[in-house]
Amino acid sequence: MSEWITPGKTIGIIGGGKIARQMAVAARKLGYHIAILDPRQDCPAAELAEWMIQAEYLDEKAVMELAFKCDAVVYESEEAYADVIERVQRTVVVPQGEQLLSVAQDRTLQKAYLESLSINIAPFATIVTKEDIKEAISGIGFPCVLKPNQADDKTIRPLVLQDESDIEKSDALLKRGTCVLEAWIPFERELCAVGAKDINGKVIQLALSETVYKRSRLYQSFTPARIQPEVAEEVERIVTTFAEQTLFQGVFSVELFVTSTGTLYVNGILPSPHPSADYTESTLNLSQYEAHIRAVCGWPLPDTKANTQTVMMPFYSEHFSKINKQIQLKPEWKFAFHGHNQPDEPAGYVTIPTENLPSTLDVLSDINLWDER
Repeated sequence: MSEWITPGKTIGIIGGGKIARQMAVAARKLGYHIAILDPRQDCPAAELAEWMIQAEYLDEKAVMELAFKCDAVVYESEEAYADVIERVQRTVVVPQGEQLLSVAQDRTLQKAYLESLSINIAPFATIVTKEDIKEAISGIGFPCVLKPNQADDKTIRPLVLQDESDIEKSDALLKRGTCVLEAWIPFERELCAVGAKDINGKVIQLALSETVYKRSRLYQSFTPARIQPEVAEEVERIVTTFAEQTLFQGVFSVELFVTSTGTLYVNGILPSPHPSADYTESTLNLSQYEAHIRAVCGWPLPDTKANTQTVMMPFYSEHFSKINKQIQLKPEWKFAFHGHNQPDEPAGYVTIPTENLPSTLDVLSDINLWDER
């Protein structure tokens, strides 16, 4: 664990996407200088950095240059490289460390680690060949999902196998390397829990959201999630158990499935804040991004409690015409823009306080924000 990094020092961020931008906003608010390493010169976080290095995350020379010029280094997501982070720590403090990153990047390692902590996951098997799939099916059954073992590659879409004929479609995935075959969980709801761990080992749960995805993008996130109290308690136990047993400081995210019987399955761990909890900016005494900067820089974390029910909805540049209209019509809605218009990343989000969740969801359905007419 690191020592306190005092305001006025420079934090280097590996990654310059939307999450890095929000980290930079929080860091500057707390008095820190920011440097960015990202392959895109016009990445979302670039305009908030005092300086940046344009390079790939795997470019160890460039990452070391960032390290030598900064007082601490953090990473935006699992797209950083754990072995590079391990070597960087010999030069500069990396409060998040490499263990959390390693667990997040490698699906097989992650599942084995979660099992060792008695955290429930879907049945799975490690896959190298089609014969491995055929053998694993006898225990896992159909339907099931084939995923690349490396969770940091967002360009590869999982393959859902409905029956034996779909096994022949696995060539493209298998050619890229080791895969993981997971049982299909007939979930009723998806959840995302965001936790944080500070320099003293204190763990807090910042957010528990119910999430809805559409066209592989986060569509809506709302709280409180429509789950029983005992399910929420089990989520908190999972968050606390994982954080206490893992060496890191900062914010992390846990994605979960909930079945109709209330059974929880952890679907994935992310070593960073999560877009589904962007509503914390306006509903908590500190946002998930400020909590992250406080934690990695050695500030003790306060207890948090949401002061309102909310629906949060990301929007993209193609939604601007409808968003601009709603800005004029909905003064109680809270709009936030990320300062860039890249089509593959959210351009902002709207947070809607609500006392009647079904009614608010109906209003959003009527607006039809994501589907142009």
